[in-house]
This record gives sequence, structure tokens and C-alpha cells, in this order.
Amino acid sequence: MKSLKFKGERKMHNEFLDYLGSLVASEEPKKRLDVHVIQDEALASFGKRKEFDDAVREKHLFREAKKVFSGSLVKEWTGLWYWGDVKTVTDAMRVRVLVGIDDGNGDWREEMIKLNDEERKTLAVRLKEELIPPKPAEDVITTA
Repeated sequence: MKSLKFKGERKMHNEFLDYLGSLVASEEPKKRLDVHVIQDEALASFGKRKEFDDAVREKHLFREAKKVFSGSLVKEWTGLWYWGDVKTVTDAMRVRVLVGIDDGNGDWREEMIKLNDEERKTLAVRLKEELIPPKPAEDVITTA
């Protein structure tokens, strides 16, 4: 089956279209047209399994970390209202959770997910106290 060219030379795309065409023309297309089977075969055929698995892992880490750690959560935990201060604390939290990793090849998101809510909140408050100077109280005029 001859594939059409879209947007110039797309060798991998055209090979995959040829492959799908051969599946449809085969004796047992219904048995083999399972999406996951085709995806696995395509990934193996084009040598993209590791790249795909890495992308899936990255997406999972992003979603899970976002559930338990964000600027809005740090703002809520610390009572900070200025976003620059919130960013200072969140950046410091990312660094602090990586300090305990021996090999240095960890991902801050994995480590943040391992902490429970109370540990994350305690760390945020402690870093706020260490890094953010207290704001001066407004002058109060008193009459005697």
C-alpha cells in the first residue's frame, strides 16, 4: 500500500500507515486491531518505547506533584500574600527535598510526593521563617 505524503517527507509516519494498511488487509484484522497492541507494536518497531515510557512517567509526576504541592498551597500554609515571597519558599522547598538524596539524581517531585501533608506544611512554614523577613507593622498613632 502506497502512503500519501503530508507535509514533506514523513518516513516514520508513512511506514506506520503502511503497517496499519497491512493489518487491515490481513486475515485477522479484528483480532489484532486492539489499540494497546498496535501501540506496543509501533513503539517496539520504531524503537520509541523508552521515550514513550519517560513521557508517561513525566506526565504522571507532574500531575501527582501538582496535587500536593503548588504555590497556592504554600500561600495557604504560610499565610504569605506576596507571590514573590511564595516563590522564594516554593523554590527553597524544591531544593530542600533533594538535599537528602544520596546519588543526586532524584526528582524533587518524587520526593515531594513521598512527604505527607503535615511534613510539607511544616517545611513551608519553617522556610518562611528562615527566608522571609517579617514585614514591619504599620505605625499606629496613639493619643495619650
